[in-house]
Order: sequence, then C-alpha cells, then structure tokens
Amino acid sequence: MKIYAINGGPRKGWNTDTMLKKFLEGAASAGIQVETEMVYLYDLNYKGCISCYACQSDNNKTYGQCQVRDDIYTLLREVPRSDGVVFGCPVYMRDLTAELRAFIERLVYQYLSFDKNRQGNNAPQKLRTAMIYTMNVTEEIMQKSNYDFILGTAEQYLQNVFGVKPVRICAYNTYQYKDYSRYRASFWDEPQKAEYHRTQFPLDCQAAYDAGKKMIADILNER
Repeated sequence: MKIYAINGGPRKGWNTDTMLKKFLEGAASAGIQVETEMVYLYDLNYKGCISCYACQSDNNKTYGQCQVRDDIYTLLREVPRSDGVVFGCPVYMRDLTAELRAFIERLVYQYLSFDKNRQGNNAPQKLRTAMIYTMNVTEEIMQKSNYDFILGTAEQYLQNVFGVKPVRICAYNTYQYKDYSRYRASFWDEPQKAEYHRTQFPLDCQAAYDAGKKMIADILNER
C-alpha cells in the first residue's frame, strides 16, 4: 500500500511538515505494510495549468493525462494510482499556498471530462484524500472570515474527481516565528501563542496521526 503526503508549505520542520509526518506515522502504524512518501512542492520546478488542453485532446495517447514535462509530470500519474494522499499547507490569505493550488489544479483538471458520453471524469480510481491546514488565526476568526468556503473549493474538486470527500484537519493559532522579538508582529500575543502551541499543537499532531491510521482502516474496509 502506498500513501503520499504532498507538502505545499515552504518551511521544513515546522507546523505543516510536522503534522504531515505525523499523518504518515499514523498510516504506517496500521499493522500492515504501508509505504509512505513525502513530496516537498517548494523543491520542485513547475507551474499551474497552462491551458494547452492536451489532456482534453481527441487523442487517446494524451487524453486524460497532463502532458507538461516538468518536475510533477510523473507525480501526476503516480499519485492518483496510489492508495491515499494527504495534502498539507499553511493558509495564506485565507487560501492554499500558490504551490499547492497549482499542483491540485494540474492534478484535477487532467481528469475532468467535458464529453457528454462520459460520466463526469476520467480518474483511474476512487482515492482517499485528506487536507491538513495550519493557520495563524484562531478557529473563531477562521469561521467568521469565510475560510471554510474558500478552502472548500479545492476539497470539492478533489471529491468530484476522486469520489471521496477529503478529511480535514486544522491547526489554529500556530506559532509563527522562532523569535518574535525580531519581527514587527505586536498584533499577536506571543506568550499566549507560545502557551497555546505548547498545549494544543501536540493534540493537533495526534489528530493528524489518528487520521492517517483511519485512512488505512477505511481503505482496508472497502477491499
């Protein structure tokens, strides 16, 4: 069994990266042989969809497969044929990072079908997915500021194409800097954030671990 973690955040070893690793640990703990792989999108050279429409061409050799030859060309074929995938990113301006947005754009669009004789999309199989978000705002601000709708757009496309609603795991009010005194960030209460991170972030990591373990259980239950 193969589970991918697609890391759409720029900082290794920080909140998003830590939670994705916990998710993979949970998946690997399920009692069967599970191969896991972390992909760091910021290390790769690629762009979003360039509207070449090769994946929509009336040509069986290219139809349903992105043809742009860059660093995610192989991933766009391997990820949909895996057993599960967890995406993760910090939330910038209430949305996914540009890197993760571009990856999901390419991943999803290649399988969308505009042929009235086909049923919705060309994805090779149903695929279990999860989304991990880390954000600087509190859960209350998140709920009041329409984050749910904005983040839900990408989730809805993943569900439409791969047939299963993504599981969502959020970490709120995250600790942002190693040393707050070096930045003009007085809007945030650093001692409060530090205490929240000390007490809450381990629970967030546990939620990611549990979600990884449950993904494997759900996959096995369908077989």
